Amino acid sequence: MSSAAPTSAEPEHDLSIASLGDGMTHALTEVLRLEAVRQLEERWNGMEKWVNERMRLVEMQLMHMERQFWKRSHAAAYKGAPRTPLSSASSSVSSLSSISASSSFDSPVLFDTYEAPSTPESTSWLYSIVEDAESPLPGATAFQHALLLEPPASEDPAASAATDLPRLWSPPPSPPAVQSESVDIQSKLRALLGSDRPELSAELQRILKHGTHSVRHSLLEHMQPILVPLAQDPLGHFVVLRALRTEPSLGEQLCGHMATLICNPYGVHIVQYMLDQGTALHEQAMADLLACDLRQLLLVTEALPVWRQVFSTTWNNPSIRSRLRSAVSEALRNRWVATANTEGGSALCQNLVEHHWLDEHDSGMQELLHHFLEISCHQWGVWVVQHMLEHGAATLRSAIAHRLLQAANVVSLSSYGGKAIQSALHWCGEAFQRA
Repeated sequence: MSSAAPTSAEPEHDLSIASLGDGMTHALTEVLRLEAVRQLEERWNGMEKWVNERMRLVEMQLMHMERQFWKRSHAAAYKGAPRTPLSSASSSVSSLSSISASSSFDSPVLFDTYEAPSTPESTSWLYSIVEDAESPLPGATAFQHALLLEPPASEDPAASAATDLPRLWSPPPSPPAVQSESVDIQSKLRALLGSDRPELSAELQRILKHGTHSVRHSLLEHMQPILVPLAQDPLGHFVVLRALRTEPSLGEQLCGHMATLICNPYGVHIVQYMLDQGTALHEQAMADLLACDLRQLLLVTEALPVWRQVFSTTWNNPSIRSRLRSAVSEALRNRWVATANTEGGSALCQNLVEHHWLDEHDSGMQELLHHFLEISCHQWGVWVVQHMLEHGAATLRSAIAHRLLQAANVVSLSSYGGKAIQSALHWCGEAFQRA
């Protein structure tokens, strides 16, 4: 029994040695494979580097031949205005395609026998060399103007080649001066109305800003008969705004048309500009507005920005404020509640309250307080109540708080009335909070 154990251990020992030998063989094979892959990569990198160097040499030779050809054939073969760099490249380099492949790159004398061709179809292969940013030649695109741009031909055919140097840069041409005899102003103005040509509007504005005095005067004269239609045009009202900056007296012709302009989405910008001026023009525009029927104009959606501007302006002439206040009160008599419960009317009433055109002694405020429950539980009317609490005097806040307490059981059940109660808690002090 003791002699059988070593006999059974010998095959196991041989098996472990065999497996170890297989593992080493596999590892050695993997090392050899990796070494072969590395050598292949090095060879490939060397070939790529060699190809890049050859391409660089070819491109340099092509550029050298092009410059030599241009210097020798330009004065005799090309008579005309200078062309762009690309057209110059396509015209002067296309002769390369007609040269035999067996010709040497180092013999530029061959180009003396060729003339500049007129068809550039065969030169599209050269564009990638000149314009491709991925070219192996660093900075190749930086020399395209110096190498490929053709200057004007010399007046003297026998002139020296040194005088036919390429024009690398020239200042941009200045815009042509606006001359009255070259501009048909009336036709341009007529064409602008109702058109979709913003470039025409920009041209007329440029004339008003940079044109000569005679041209501007002619344009202003032709604008006067159609000034109101221009002011209501989507593109024409920009020209009118520029004209008002150039000649403010032109606004006097618009003062009789405030009712038309204030109802137009583009004409309203003209009215706002006139009201912004510090001269007598804004008083004339305001006087024209007061002469209109405010019962129709106060609630026009397009006119709301104008009324917001009017109510936020501090008028130096007290008569304008008193006249406007009376006109608004008369226009909205017995209509204050219906006005406050509309979207546009609510915005109008908020502006009146915020800028103190409406206080607790006015008939309009008394009408709103009399129907307080109706407006405080309305979607738009509650905004007026909130402005009354925020901007009103202490007596007005006290009156509103008293009405809220009387109708608390109804107002608190309304989702809009709850906003009025929250504003009262914020603005009416501890007395309302304890109540």
